[in-house]
Amino acid sequence: MTDTQTAPAAAAPAAPALAAPRAKRDPNAPPKSITRTLTDSAKNQLVFNGVVRRDGTVGTYVTHRILKADGKVKESKRGETKDYASVAEARKAFDAGVAVAVKRGWQEKQPGLVGGYKAKPDSFTLETLPEPTKK
Repeated sequence: MTDTQTAPAAAAPAAPALAAPRAKRDPNAPPKSITRTLTDSAKNQLVFNGVVRRDGTVGTYVTHRILKADGKVKESKRGETKDYASVAEARKAFDAGVAVAVKRGWQEKQPGLVGGYKAKPDSFTLETLPEPTKK
């Protein structure tokens, strides 16, 4: 090879293979966890937690969170730890536990409340869709 000739360019390293996109979760699959949250008048929380294990059993526990005036957790206690054979059994136990807590004065979040505020009613329906503006 002479000085005027250039060496052939080295092949560029191969680009790393892209990871395959994640498959979407099956909507009919059992949940990975279940949670029910109750509050009292001071905004303290009683949280019923359940974690579904790989074998289908569910480990549950209840957390009592005592909050400071600024809303941060001051103290958190865990109790009522139990195992259930299925999600259905755990949900039954949660329903029973929530019923006991409600009788003692805890309040469960009401459906339709987002961020603690009741959503405004719909201003239109499919039958009464607003017309587009014309220029």
